[in-house]
Amino acid sequence: MANTYEDYTVGASQTDFAFSFPYLDDTHVVVQLDDSTVDSPGGKFYTVSTGDYSIITSPSALIRFTTAPETGARIRIKRDSNSADALVDFENGSVLTEVELDRAYLHNLYLSEEIEEGSGKNTMTKDPVDGNYDADLAKIVDLADPTAAQDAATKNYVDTEIATERTARVADVDAEETARIAGDALKVAKAGDTMTGALTLPASDPTNGNHATNKTYVDAQIATSLATGIAGGPIDTVNIADDAITADKLANTAVTPGAYTATNLTVDAQGRITAAANGSASPTANEILTSLKTVDGTGSGLDADLLDGQEATAFAAASHTHTASNITDFDTEVSNNASVTANTAKVTNATHTGDVTGATALTLATVNSNVGSFTNASVTVNAKGLITAASSGSSASAYSSSWTSVSANNTSYSFTHNLGTKDLIINAYYATSNAGANQEHVNIYRRDYGCFIVFNSDNQITVTVGSSGFGSWSTGAFGIVTWASQFLKVVITQ
Repeated sequence: MANTYEDYTVGASQTDFAFSFPYLDDTHVVVQLDDSTVDSPGGKFYTVSTGDYSIITSPSALIRFTTAPETGARIRIKRDSNSADALVDFENGSVLTEVELDRAYLHNLYLSEEIEEGSGKNTMTKDPVDGNYDADLAKIVDLADPTAAQDAATKNYVDTEIATERTARVADVDAEETARIAGDALKVAKAGDTMTGALTLPASDPTNGNHATNKTYVDAQIATSLATGIAGGPIDTVNIADDAITADKLANTAVTPGAYTATNLTVDAQGRITAAANGSASPTANEILTSLKTVDGTGSGLDADLLDGQEATAFAAASHTHTASNITDFDTEVSNNASVTANTAKVTNATHTGDVTGATALTLATVNSNVGSFTNASVTVNAKGLITAASSGSSASAYSSSWTSVSANNTSYSFTHNLGTKDLIINAYYATSNAGANQEHVNIYRRDYGCFIVFNSDNQITVTVGSSGFGSWSTGAFGIVTWASQFLKVVITQ
């Protein structure tokens, strides 16, 4: 772990970079950057101006950039204890304090650490962990060409050796290719080639399925297969290609070829149809109905036209009328009903007085002489719910302003209504245009969200819109909207 520097790769919008090494003075903290402005990025740092960052010491030490460096750049925060200046000047006869002795000692300690680690990697140092020298992505220049096997090689040496080797290899390949072409002239390519003359194979029979074989072996195997069916094993399902056997190769069954309807058929264990004959087609609904009609009636078990053994003519239709003569014993049953007799006595030739007068035809008494239609009516109703007097009244006074453009939150607007009173019902509305688009009602009792109303006189009010806007559901969820560029309307009734 380094004791005198910290390295970082800058993340997106990153401004803070912590460091843990101790230092004696802010001027000993050096910030370096390797970004796209460097001529040769990847090893050449430049020192960042102290005006572009600040050193934060609490709660922990870090460098904070005023503006975030570019993403992906390398940052190095290192300590340079400035060996040119002595931090403590000892004089004869002076008193040496602990602080001065510690400061002088730490200065020398820090300088030693910085030398050991290459002054913040400004010099190439040997890593104490893996034993390798670290060039910090910088180039090593002005090297001599190597002579021993383990010497560092220069670019020129490597390029020269590769070019020399390439020339030698190309010559070798050309010679090999010439020889191969001459030899290939006597060979058959794996694909797309032709051969003249016979290819003589060994006389012995093949022993593996992938071996090439001769004509004698093939002819013998075919002859045996045709004679016994078992050459090289039986010809079973595995050895028959899919869809290789057509209908012409299947044995005929006893069924007569042809088309059948409502078929009765017989199928054997191999799924073959061995017998087939035409059957009866399924009857249609009309055919079934016709058949049922031939057996419908009493005793058929269907009785489709009977209900509880009665024909349809024995029942009344859903819509019908009856006269008293059609009802058996109508008069007798009415006269025997005591309630009907009592009620009949109450209404027959009765004479009525009071609010309703008359005998057979009843008439309501006149309680209001002013008959007609009324607007905004004033009425008088008696204890029986009858209107005894009615007259038209005057409509309620009202005022509706035009849409007024609002410039900003917490601004005031006056409206003259000329209704001559402060006993009013006032409503305020906002819209997003002077045509009333997206109109919503506004709270009139809030100085912060909504609006607030002050009576200037019996004929004028002043509306002050909210200092923070107003509450709105225009987006489908409640939110606060500024009054700026909105429109205000006032509606007043008495």
